Amino acid sequence: MIGMSRFLRGVRGVASLEFAIIFPVFLLAALMILQMGLSTFYQSTLDDAVRIAARQIAIGNILASGRSSFVTSICNEFAVLQPSCTTNLQVYVASAREFSGIAIATVGPAGVLSNSGFAPGTASSDVVIEVAFTPPYAIPMVSNLVASAGNNTLLSVVSQINEPY
Repeated sequence: MIGMSRFLRGVRGVASLEFAIIFPVFLLAALMILQMGLSTFYQSTLDDAVRIAARQIAIGNILASGRSSFVTSICNEFAVLQPSCTTNLQVYVASAREFSGIAIATVGPAGVLSNSGFAPGTASSDVVIEVAFTPPYAIPMVSNLVASAGNNTLLSVVSQINEPY
């Protein structure tokens, strides 16, 4: 009985036990913050790449038959982050005389754009450009937790009026 009471009053190893309980929670929080930062960086880089490629449509350098050159233009800016850029991008470009005549694509639960097509219009056309990309998770443990909440597809949208070229 004396040995048991001494064991219950002992404090040796308490710090190690607290560390073992708290550290996994702290590590998970740190990894989720890192993943969120990477996702924000991917989104920012994708937005810049789409904006640069959209400018090529606006000035008439990319026409209706230029889907591959549009994707290449995006990937020239974005491929540093994603080497298989051309296969992982989903592109939807639509044009009309007025913005109200353009059907907007949405990202479905599986991370797929609801519309696809490439119609950059002509001079002075109203154009909506939507590009979707699903980046890989940098931390697999985080992907298992986040996957239940939906997909992590990033969407970049540019609306513009083409130049009167």
